[in-house]
Amino acid sequence: MTRKPFLALALLALAASAQAGVSCKIAGADIRVSDSLADFNYSPSSKPGATGKLSRFRLMTLDGGDAPTSSVELKTVDITTPGDYTLSMESLWRSVVRVQGKSQRVTSGKFHFTRFEMKDSLGRAAGTVEFTTDQVSGSCNFDVEVKGINRDRLGL
Repeated sequence: MTRKPFLALALLALAASAQAGVSCKIAGADIRVSDSLADFNYSPSSKPGATGKLSRFRLMTLDGGDAPTSSVELKTVDITTPGDYTLSMESLWRSVVRVQGKSQRVTSGKFHFTRFEMKDSLGRAAGTVEFTTDQVSGSCNFDVEVKGINRDRLGL
């Protein structure tokens, strides 16, 4: 699957999924989170995907305000249980934040999952995530439903 259709599909799911379980601060200021989405691409049989990773987790938020938007797209790999996971820095799976309309690549950070459960295509994740870019630092608290993509069922 090419990147553009996958991104369009993710944005469509984001627009259709209003979850109030995420609050974020960037540079000490609260950002307005109007929508959020968490997705998890995984193999229950623990087979690595095409990238060699067991799983990919992503937390996205959208600010529905009229002013320039602030949002996060924070990603990690190989999550299996609650615990600490470094934010992904891979070229095609990189975490990004948008501050007042300007995208910034995340240079460091980590998820701390206090809860992570998957039951086929639905699950639940809760915890905190901290991130830093070249210009700002921030964090989010989350308790969200997770949409699962079971690669074993897709034959990938």
